[in-house]
Parts: sequence; C-alpha cells; structure tokens
Amino acid sequence: MAEVCKTDLKRLVKYLDDAADLYGQQPGQRYKARQYYLKQYSRKLQDKLNKFHNE
Repeated sequence: MAEVCKTDLKRLVKYLDDAADLYGQQPGQRYKARQYYLKQYSRKLQDKLNKFHNE
C-alpha cells in the first residue's frame, strides 16, 4: 500500500475546499448539496491530519 504524506493530504484538502467553493457559486440545490459533502469530507481529512501529525 502506498504511503500518503502530509503534503499530499494538505493538497487534497485544499483541492476539496476549492471545489466546494466552485460548487457553492452555482445556482441550484444539487450544487449546494455537493458543496456540503465536499466540505464535510475536507473537514474529516483535516481532522485526521491534525490528529496524526500533531502527536
């Protein structure tokens, strides 16, 4: 299994946040739901990053 470094996770979180912002700018409930789930996933990864790299 390939290892994921801290930098990779930070880039992934940034990508998810940027994608959520783009979806948030679009009109319609479908895009708001996508924004919500991308933000949730981003927050989950950020919490794991903080938990394992701050110990």
